[in-house]
Amino acid sequence: MALDQSVTEEYRALLERILESSAFHKSTRSRQLLEYLGRRYFEARGDAIHEVTIGVEFFQRGRDFDPSADSIVRASMRQLRARLCDYYEGDGAEEIWELQVPKGDYRLKFARRLGQDQSKGAAETGHLRPIPANSDQAQVPPAIRAESWKRVRTAALRYGAIALVAGTMFFLGRWLHPVSLESSEQSPVGISPRQHSLMEHFLDTTQGTVFMVPSDSVINLIQSFSREAVSFEEYRSRSAFALDHPASGRDPAHWEGIVTRELLNIGDASIVLRTAREHPRHSQRLAFRQSRDLQARDLRAGNYVFLGSRNANPWVEVFEPKLTFQFERAANNKPARWRNMDLRPGESAWYPPAESSAREQASAASSYAHIALVPNLSHSGRVLMIGGISQPDTEAAGEFVLSPSSAGALTAAMGISDLSKVPSYDMILRTEKAGNTWRVAEVVAFRILQTQVAHAVKDK
Repeated sequence: MALDQSVTEEYRALLERILESSAFHKSTRSRQLLEYLGRRYFEARGDAIHEVTIGVEFFQRGRDFDPSADSIVRASMRQLRARLCDYYEGDGAEEIWELQVPKGDYRLKFARRLGQDQSKGAAETGHLRPIPANSDQAQVPPAIRAESWKRVRTAALRYGAIALVAGTMFFLGRWLHPVSLESSEQSPVGISPRQHSLMEHFLDTTQGTVFMVPSDSVINLIQSFSREAVSFEEYRSRSAFALDHPASGRDPAHWEGIVTRELLNIGDASIVLRTAREHPRHSQRLAFRQSRDLQARDLRAGNYVFLGSRNANPWVEVFEPKLTFQFERAANNKPARWRNMDLRPGESAWYPPAESSAREQASAASSYAHIALVPNLSHSGRVLMIGGISQPDTEAAGEFVLSPSSAGALTAAMGISDLSKVPSYDMILRTEKAGNTWRVAEVVAFRILQTQVAHAVKDK
């Protein structure tokens, strides 16, 4: 479709502002990639661009480039989209036009940003379309639109298939030997039989899409290679995954192989799959979401289940100021642990205890995990966090949340009749080794948090 000359000039000017912005000065590769896509767009060759085209023309991978074996294009496009989001959250907050590269596509799209000028009803240009204000989809940012369970299952299996073989075998063993908890018959009177599990309580007291966000296994590979911890800001801005990262200098090819990987721990995948299988009436609400694809603004809408502690899922850090039990990384021979910010009689100041060394904790027969339920950033939805000191602890906590007796175990510890009286909570679990698996042994500390969502539905 031919564009009006004045509109074309607006698009060119916008592209130049973006390329010169601070968001793109941080990454030479993203700036060069956007320049390349822009050149193709204005040469009217944008519709013919595909992943193979970019791999061959821009990355010089050769005519035998195979996207299924080399994910450099997808990884670089993810970084580019993150930079665009950064631009519109910063320097470009007042822009009238928005430049996008929709996920799954490689063509530039220009759309008028509603609310930035007087023409709120103006039609968008390109392949994007506005969402009516009364649409259910208007409650969820376009970047995280709901996916069907079929896509959840497909994504989980696809990413799970490329997990490390050792991890796969270990966690399959855990999946085939689920956690053993006390009989649900011991649950306090007053809890609905349909709400014995904490996961079902979470699903029944939320509305709209639930995004299942597994841990990012690549973080550990990056930290091992760079010998430095990945900070939340480095993860949020995607600078930790930059192909021109300072750590890449030691072995550029090896670094590229690490940061362009997309790995999903099979243990996290099993939690996602079991949630859908055991709660079929909610399965259509579930959407699989890679942690690396999130933006801070996404957390203002929707419901989330984050798997993994802050070490493996940095987005958990966004919600920690709301919590009593706050995570600290391993340092100075001290293990990773949760700090009790509101110490009460009979409780420990640290979980694991402060006197434990990292070496002792690694060989201990018991460990700790953490579960919390809090509102999202706008209090319009809920966020369930499930994480452990290690992946086995996270797996044990996930099994606990899915167990039919978990709501009973929590309400018994709190001394209440049912969870409808608890808007949000924060708790520490003790896990213990049982043969080759780990299980939750007890709730050792908890807090009822006085925060709630604006539209929480009543327990049924």
